[in-house]
Amino acid sequence: MFSGHDIEYAKWRQIFDECVDKMEIPDVDKQLQLEECLDGQARELVKNFGFGGGAYKAILDKLEKFYGGENRSYSAIMKEVAEFRPISEVTAAQLDKFVSLVESLVLRIKTIEKAGELGNGLLYQSLLQKLTVDIVLM
Repeated sequence: MFSGHDIEYAKWRQIFDECVDKMEIPDVDKQLQLEECLDGQARELVKNFGFGGGAYKAILDKLEKFYGGENRSYSAIMKEVAEFRPISEVTAAQLDKFVSLVESLVLRIKTIEKAGELGNGLLYQSLLQKLTVDIVLM
């Protein structure tokens, strides 16, 4: 289910493409599946597209223009980092959460071909701010 949260779009789209879009069924059937997978802002965005006659592809295009693209994916990643709470005390649980965040970010950054951000870019600097001085100095 995709409800319009930028952070979730890329993952949702990959899953939808693998599970529905690549199926060898008519576009009207794909559109029915697509509409069942949308909620909230995303559903509102495409509610007037009608049915059949190219509506399925038009809906996918609209969603991609509104939520997709490399710049939007990068913005969603940066938003996710900004919303991640800084590590307040060094515990295994907090470090695990941070490592999981970094691992998922690395995969997504490579997908949108912004690997340079992993070295010393804004993303790197933003991630460092989530760590305590003690951790950085280790």
